[in-house]
This record gives sequence, structure tokens and C-alpha cells, in this order.
Amino acid sequence: MFAEFGRRFVADGAFGQIEDIYWLEKPEVEELANTLTRGVPLSDMAERIPARKKQWQDFLKVVPPVMLPEKTRWSKLLHGEEGEKKGSTVVLKGVGTSGGICSGLRFIWFRRF
Repeated sequence: MFAEFGRRFVADGAFGQIEDIYWLEKPEVEELANTLTRGVPLSDMAERIPARKKQWQDFLKVVPPVMLPEKTRWSKLLHGEEGEKKGSTVVLKGVGTSGGICSGLRFIWFRRF
């Protein structure tokens, strides 16, 4: 259905490609559809689309937090504490969550509870 709207909007000059309809907001699509049914020339929406595509690309680079709020006592259970620098090494504390492969120098302490 949206592809058909896009085709009609392109035919009347609202933007350049059929897929550009997916970059419009709901009120904009409704406005274009209402304008199209009245037989009035459509407003040019093409200048809005590149900025929205760029914003979407920028959002893809953002790493969301593991949980909200970020600083709670539960957050330490999920991803441990920040690394602590001791001399030339960094000590990581946390809960192991992966059965992955570890390489390099390792020290393991066992303690009875």
C-alpha cells in the first residue's frame, strides 16, 4: 500500500523515488494523500529526506546502555565494575557470562564457600 502511495507521490513530484515514502512522518503522508485526492499539486518533500537518512545513519552508531537507569546495584551484576588499573595491568571484575575461548596468561583462584 505504501509503495503505491509512493508511486503516486513520485508521479506528482513530491519526491524522487518510491522508497522515499518510508522517510516521511505519518502527518506528512496524510497531508500528501489529502492533497492528491483534491487534485492540488503536491508540496516538495524531497529536501527533508536526506537529513532524515543522515540522522538514521548517526543513530546506528549509538550504543545503547545495557539497562536504565545505568548506575544501579543491578548493573554491577550484569556487566561488572569498571576496570581497575594496577601498575601496568588492568584488573577486570565481574560475572562471567560467556563460554568462549580465552587465550593468554590467566590466573584462577579457587575458594571454598
